[in-house]
Amino acid sequence: MQRFLGFILVTIQALGTPLVAGLFICAVTGEPRRTLEWPFLIDVDYPLLEILLLSLPSILLYAALIRVLKSRRWRAACFALLAVLAAYFSCVVFAQAFGNTWTSSEIFFALFLGHLHLLAIALLLGMLLWWLIDVLTMAIRGRLSQA
Repeated sequence: MQRFLGFILVTIQALGTPLVAGLFICAVTGEPRRTLEWPFLIDVDYPLLEILLLSLPSILLYAALIRVLKSRRWRAACFALLAVLAAYFSCVVFAQAFGNTWTSSEIFFALFLGHLHLLAIALLLGMLLWWLIDVLTMAIRGRLSQA
């Protein structure tokens, strides 16, 4: 029971990576109007599904690394790094919404590094979710060990 519950909580924690990536893309799209909005792409019908699929490698890698890393600091750093990586992958795919021709360096420097302040805000919210789930996990494990 404890392993299954741990798996569920780690999965919920890992779902913070598409949250960070999605918030980042929405913030970059809505920055001129100071809103959050999805970018409009002609060939993408479901942007939420795209964000989830682009974040899938980060989710799986986090779920695998969480078994190896025992320190909360290393787990938090791993989550932050993988969330930033998922945000970059989303930035690459959604770059066509911000113009037709983007080279790889332009995507990295103009879209990704140019909007680091928005990434920091999205990462802050993702880390808050990660921390809340981590505290919940510790409380549940404490209760289960007492019983």
